[in-house]
Amino acid sequence: MTINIADVDRKEFRRRERSTDRAVPRSAFAWACLLLFLANAAYYIVSATLVEAEGGPPAMTYFESLEMLDGGVLTNLGAYRHSLVERGEYFRLVTSGFLHGNILHIVSNMFGLLFVGVLVERMYGFGRFLLLYLGSGILGMMITFCVESMWNEPDSVSVGASVSLFGLIGVIVGMLLKNRKWIAPYVFRSMMTRIFVIVAITLLFGFYVNQQSPLFNVGNIPHFCGLLAGAMISVFFRPVAFFRENAGGFRGIAFALASFALLIAGFGAILVRPAEASNSIAIENAIESGDLEKAEELAMQALEENPDDWLALMQFGQLKMNQGYLDDAESSFKKALKANPNEPMTYFFLAHLLGNQGSLRREESLEYYRAFLGKVGRTSASGESDSLMRFLYQVPVQVHQLRGDAHLALSEVDEAIESYRAVVRREPQNVLGLISLAKTLNELSNWRDLSGIEKSELERSVETLLDMAEKSSDRKLARQIVGECLRFHNAGAENIARAQRLSRAPGGE
Repeated sequence: MTINIADVDRKEFRRRERSTDRAVPRSAFAWACLLLFLANAAYYIVSATLVEAEGGPPAMTYFESLEMLDGGVLTNLGAYRHSLVERGEYFRLVTSGFLHGNILHIVSNMFGLLFVGVLVERMYGFGRFLLLYLGSGILGMMITFCVESMWNEPDSVSVGASVSLFGLIGVIVGMLLKNRKWIAPYVFRSMMTRIFVIVAITLLFGFYVNQQSPLFNVGNIPHFCGLLAGAMISVFFRPVAFFRENAGGFRGIAFALASFALLIAGFGAILVRPAEASNSIAIENAIESGDLEKAEELAMQALEENPDDWLALMQFGQLKMNQGYLDDAESSFKKALKANPNEPMTYFFLAHLLGNQGSLRREESLEYYRAFLGKVGRTSASGESDSLMRFLYQVPVQVHQLRGDAHLALSEVDEAIESYRAVVRREPQNVLGLISLAKTLNELSNWRDLSGIEKSELERSVETLLDMAEKSSDRKLARQIVGECLRFHNAGAENIARAQRLSRAPGGE
């Protein structure tokens, strides 16, 4: 009896094709992807609403623009921070994957979920897909934690679903390698090449963004760790489109055991590693409550545990600056600069501190202001940032304010005005922005005649400030606003008369 090998292969192919069609219907809907999309969207809405509740811009701002959500709010909602995980807040390994920094961040990740997630869910089914998505995200963040511990990375806020999305790409890579003998060589090469190109472009883009502006950090380390985690965890799962006899084998079992060992090692690193993080949140709470002695004690305790804790050094420096111990403040800020030379705020605080010490330190102060602007991007007279990052992100309001102060210190008045205008455009009732804009325009009027637009802008800013003073229940703040408005002699006769009337009112100046 003669057996035709081609007929056997053809029959085997048809048998597998029928099994695949039964296991994964072509019309199957990606319910797990929809569930994850809704969870991410809900978390973003909650984040934006909480920012508004804490006095930030209206929630819709975060859907209509690329403005970044406040890092403090994200931290309270469960963003990943190395120091907080060290202190036992392990839930952040999960919750950080459902938080996003701005609308561009969540939209790009949801597109990734659409293109990669739907494919993987079709391959593995609802339950397995959810386990792969969540498992690769958690394991990816655990590996990130271990890598940051070894490399002494700065303690920064990390959010986004991209770790899990890279994990899904890793799952595809693991599946291709594990089932290579059942995949046509040209299909294998084609898929691996496309995956390599996608990963390479994303990582290179991340390096570019991080070099352009440290304000907006793309976490290449978590991305790569997510990719590795997905490839490792994929050995525990078999695509429903493949037969049981395809899985397993000595290499598969060895790879699975290695993955499980690394998983245990990751938990061990979190559980047994001594906490060396700063007590930054406790320090902030002590400062807000007015207990400066306790805040200083906590800062010193944090620095004893980790002398290179950037945030504790900054907080200690600010405490000393407010107490008038300028030498101690300068020393603390310079240590912070050495610990994290990429953080723009360190340059600004040093510049501000030295600038208040008279003409002898002026040049040194100006150098730090220039370094600060070099980090966050300068503002031109037209209001556009020189950095290409403006096309990707909108700079936070606080940075616009500090950028304006830096330009003003460098006698770049037009650039300072544009920065303050950006603050007021974003937050029309930002008291500090309105005062800074009005003050700069008023001082400019001493040197040259204001244009019609500038004069109108000065009068409108003072009018808004006086409206806020009248409506404010905080009488101390109202008095401060009125006091500032009395100094703006070119703000229009009506505004000046109104400010004088408010100052004479009960509770006024």
